[in-house]
Amino acid sequence: MPFKAGDPRPEGAGRKAGTPNKFTADARAALHEAFEEMGGVEALVKWAWTDRAEFYKLWAKTIPKNLEMTGKGGEPIKIIVVTGVPDADPKKAEGAGGNG
Repeated sequence: MPFKAGDPRPEGAGRKAGTPNKFTADARAALHEAFEEMGGVEALVKWAWTDRAEFYKLWAKTIPKNLEMTGKGGEPIKIIVVTGVPDADPKKAEGAGGNG
C-alpha cells in the first residue's frame, strides 16, 4: 500500500537522522580521493604557504559559528568568531572603520 499525503509516516520509514544520502556520500568520497591524488596534506601545506589569504579564508569556514562554553566556575565564556581575513597591505587598511 503506497504512502498517501496526510497519513502518518510508518515507523522506521526513511533514512535515520544524520545519515547522508548516497549522492552526498559518493561526492565526499570522490573529493577525498582527488585530495589524496593531488598530494594530500603535503600539497595542502605547500599551497597554504604560497597563498595564505586563501588558505585562511578556507580555514575560517571550518570554524563553528556558534560555540557555547563555560569556564571553571560555570560562568559562560563569550567566543567571537572572525571570518574575514585582513588586507595584507597596511596602506589599504588605513582609515578602515572611520576612526582614521
